Amino acid sequence: MVSPIVTSRIGGGELGLTARNRDGVPRPTGRSVTWLDTREGRYLLRKQDGWLVLAGADAARLTSAVDELLAAG
Repeated sequence: MVSPIVTSRIGGGELGLTARNRDGVPRPTGRSVTWLDTREGRYLLRKQDGWLVLAGADAARLTSAVDELLAAG
């Protein structure tokens, strides 16, 4: 069954982290922050311990997720 949250998407986005390798060539790290906007609100998507976690997100939570992404880079 598909969640109504996924089917009612009206927007969203993804920020990915890129780092330079030893040769100075930019390469994706595979880390990202993804969010979905729906009529019911904004949701943050994360991979955590092999699970895909969907949680409600406000501007503070989204900012915190981006800060964590940058710190892990």
